[in-house]
Amino acid sequence: MKLTYEELELAVLELPLEQKAKLSRVLNAIYLVNQEQDGTTEEVAQAWEEEVSRRWNEFESGKSTAIPAEVVLTKARALLLK
Repeated sequence: MKLTYEELELAVLELPLEQKAKLSRVLNAIYLVNQEQDGTTEEVAQAWEEEVSRRWNEFESGKSTAIPAEVVLTKARALLLK
């Protein structure tokens, strides 16, 4: 079954938070592998891993809050349409 980007985006938005988090980790890993193949230095990849970990820890500890993807995407679309 082939999905358009828009169909995939809607399907992802409907996932439970835990599954979104798992998908995010998988996509991040794919991104890092692709960057390494494209010549991105190990230091940059490590810095991003640390940043993702820091942000996740802040979220889990309650120091930061999540913004629902629907809200973020709505705001992003509005900015792009200006």
